[in-house]
Amino acid sequence: MAFTPISAVYLLDVPLDNTQKNQLYFETVGAQYGYFTSRIVKSFNYVTYIRKDNKIRVQEEIDNLWNCNYVMYQNGNFANKWFYGFITRMEYVNESTTDLYIETDVFQSWLFDVTINDSFVVREHVKDDTIGKHLVDEGLDTGEYTQENYIKVDEMGESWFILAVSDNTPMGNSEISGNIYGNVVSGLTYYPFPNNTTGLNWLKDTIELYDTSGKHDAIIMLFTLPEFIINDTVNHPNGWTIGEPIKSGYDGSMGIKNFTLTVKQYMNVAGYKPKNNKLFTYPYKYLYISNNTGGNAVYRYEDFKADNLEFKLMGFVYPDPDIMLAPMNYKGTSNIDPNYEYGLMLKGFPLGSWTSDAYNAWLANNSASTAVGIVAGAGAGIVGAVTGNIGAIAGGALAVFHQLQQWYVASIQPDQAKGQANAGSFHFGYDNLDYYYSHMSIKAEFAKRIDDFFTMYGYKVNTLKVPELHSRQYWNYIQTIDINIVGSIPADDMTKLKGIFDNGVTLWHSPANILNYDLNNTII
Repeated sequence: MAFTPISAVYLLDVPLDNTQKNQLYFETVGAQYGYFTSRIVKSFNYVTYIRKDNKIRVQEEIDNLWNCNYVMYQNGNFANKWFYGFITRMEYVNESTTDLYIETDVFQSWLFDVTINDSFVVREHVKDDTIGKHLVDEGLDTGEYTQENYIKVDEMGESWFILAVSDNTPMGNSEISGNIYGNVVSGLTYYPFPNNTTGLNWLKDTIELYDTSGKHDAIIMLFTLPEFIINDTVNHPNGWTIGEPIKSGYDGSMGIKNFTLTVKQYMNVAGYKPKNNKLFTYPYKYLYISNNTGGNAVYRYEDFKADNLEFKLMGFVYPDPDIMLAPMNYKGTSNIDPNYEYGLMLKGFPLGSWTSDAYNAWLANNSASTAVGIVAGAGAGIVGAVTGNIGAIAGGALAVFHQLQQWYVASIQPDQAKGQANAGSFHFGYDNLDYYYSHMSIKAEFAKRIDDFFTMYGYKVNTLKVPELHSRQYWNYIQTIDINIVGSIPADDMTKLKGIFDNGVTLWHSPANILNYDLNNTII
């Protein structure tokens, strides 16, 4: 049975174009229809079937249509579906007739006829902007960095002098010298002295004690250590005293000290307050620590479990020790075990030198034999005198002379310098052999530039998921690779629809605010 096709054609003025870089997103068919019908400029009813991506001839002067850029139409006798399209060109036919060339808006025409499944999403506006949740490298120019300060950690304490000896007896200790230090067997015993006037006097007295006891060669080495290594508060709650050696074992041989740096800096980036929390993560903001001798480490705030930046200092008792600063609660470790993989080493604690009193040392080793020699020589001379033996008198006197001469020569010998006379350290001498830290960030200019980019185009996520079409109040940007869309629509339209998402599109949720990036695009 024959019937007459009836078509409705509406010409509209809308803020869209066929580049498909920006689109309007509607939650329902009713909301979509309501908006587009509110933008009607001209309406027509036809008995001619409107063909897709073709032309429509309207009875209207072309000059009255310049403000129309969009069309919606319905072939009523065939379906109730509304199709949407762009007016790509207008052509004058006569004074009352104009040809309109149309291109289907595949997004609006098929929005509610397809389903988007899990797809590889390159970029999008995320629905959860928790700091540290989105860390994919953006590959953006960050410019030069600025540092908030350069602060000395200053947790190692004062330096101490350590005297290493191979014999304990001058110190009144009958135990065999040696112990386990840092899980390594050592035949030496270590005696500590604070780096102050009192400690220096104690050290001098101890060296003199070894000289006068004839044990000067038992002093093997003099070196320095930071206080935290030897400050064993468990075994020595009142501190160290003169003559008390450093204990062996774990507590005494390895110093451990926990401390906390300034909390994470999440207020601003170089004075700029960003809208997007990714700017509070690396590489836009991070903690920098230097050992001030050429070594450094970068720590990411987001990889600490807590807001407090917890670290552990560790070091062993031995000359020129290796000091390690290691983070805790970092990249999977706890607040008990440090993350050694991300530790930063420090060396450069100097060896020292000392002087040994040559006369006292000689006297301690030779005084008995010298006295015996003098007495023996004198006795021989006396016997020679009694017996009239001139040769015996001369020999006895000569023996006494030689012994006295040895005594005199020993008495005028200069003190013997031992140890490392040139083992000083520039940084140690200037009291900056320590760790230094700084909160680093990109400059405010670059922070704003990157923040604006995130505001417009979201984050790089590079993950398999259903794209976020409406997670923000005003707009969502989506870019995919080979988006997974299914639905019963024309093949060429499906190809175009997929291309819209793969090329990147911004979906606007409020037509009145389209292209207004000044709005606070909060998470819904």
